[in-house]
Amino acid sequence: MSLLLVCLFACSGARSPFSPSEQPGPAPVDTADSGEPEDSGTPAALPLVVLNEALAEDGDEGPDWVELYNLGPGAADLSGWALGDDPDAEAPPWVLPEGLVLSVGDWLVLRCTDGAAANEADFKISASGDDLVLWGPDGSLRDAVELPKLDADEVYARSLDGTGAWDTSDAPTPGASNAAANARRR
Repeated sequence: MSLLLVCLFACSGARSPFSPSEQPGPAPVDTADSGEPEDSGTPAALPLVVLNEALAEDGDEGPDWVELYNLGPGAADLSGWALGDDPDAEAPPWVLPEGLVLSVGDWLVLRCTDGAAANEADFKISASGDDLVLWGPDGSLRDAVELPKLDADEVYARSLDGTGAWDTSDAPTPGASNAAANARRR
């Protein structure tokens, strides 16, 4: 799998929870088979925010994107959370900017472009297959998934928002329930 450069979002002023000599959390476990979010032993004080859907090389429609979903039990302050595409990155992953709050049952779509805006990560997702990793503000692993090869405008998404098995679909639902895409596939 190719190594993509993962940088910090410099304009946000956000700081990485990782020092240059520390690497993030334990090695992520592929959730593609179980479809269940990772339980990394992180204290219950952090809401359960998970990876929910991803699109790579979106043809002519726009940039790559990653969708997060908050299962609760409360609103999630995503300040200092980190997102990356390499579980073994030598550099800290992209850190979400201060002040980003995700309500229970809501989705957050993070565009993967040049990091010019608060919700734009500064890395790309490889359509030939890639990893996505989400770390909490304390550096703990919160969720991880291994994306398969994706065709243009094809997404990899959970069958049920926040839980359920991962599958490919040609019906992206950025910022909306994956249930709509599942109904169209039947």
